[in-house]
Amino acid sequence: MFKHTVYRNADLSGIRVDNGDYVRFVFDEARLTQAEFIGCDFDGASFLEARADEAVFKQCLLGNTLFAGARLVNADMLEVVAYEANFEGADMRGVCLRGADARGAMFHGATLRGADLRESSFRFADFRNADLTGADLRNADLSNADLTDADLTGADLRNADLSGTVLRRTRLEGAQLEGADWTDAVQVEGNDLIEDMADAAAFAEHPRSEALERALQAGVKPTEEEVQAALKLAVQWMCGQEA
Repeated sequence: MFKHTVYRNADLSGIRVDNGDYVRFVFDEARLTQAEFIGCDFDGASFLEARADEAVFKQCLLGNTLFAGARLVNADMLEVVAYEANFEGADMRGVCLRGADARGAMFHGATLRGADLRESSFRFADFRNADLTGADLRNADLSNADLTDADLTGADLRNADLSGTVLRRTRLEGAQLEGADWTDAVQVEGNDLIEDMADAAAFAEHPRSEALERALQAGVKPTEEEVQAALKLAVQWMCGQEA
């Protein structure tokens, strides 16, 4: 359908394409509102600052694709393959990324409020400073992802895999955490984990575990088992659950 490879600032709103091959095409700043792409290959393509509200990218290949600064509000990205894609700073409120393969993808500073991220793989993904308020992450794989300074207030993380996930200064107030796997869920460098827990106002009011108290008073690094026990206690307390 497309005769060229560069569609910078083009108006493609409402277009519909099935099984198109657009590897490394350029759609920077293009208008793609309510465009519909089914089963298309966009590997390595660029959508920098594109406007694709309510666009459809169902079952598309988006590996290494650039969406930095793009608007994807209420976009449908069901079952896309988006490994190492770049969504840095993108506005993805209400986006559907259910069943997606987004391993190693970049969501640094992205807005994903109310997004449907169920049953997706975000292994090793970067969610630093991302807004995931109210996002649905049930059964998602977030193992080894970086959630530093991310906001997961009110998010649904039931049965999510958070093993090895970095959770420094992550907001989890009101999040649903039943069945989540927290194994090795914080990477400890020095006593950063202990300092983060001690600084949390909600946790400070809770009777500290023996390991945490010892570490705070004597600067002694607790064992891995003690760290995980303290982490679980902190998460439960900050989320208003019974410890």
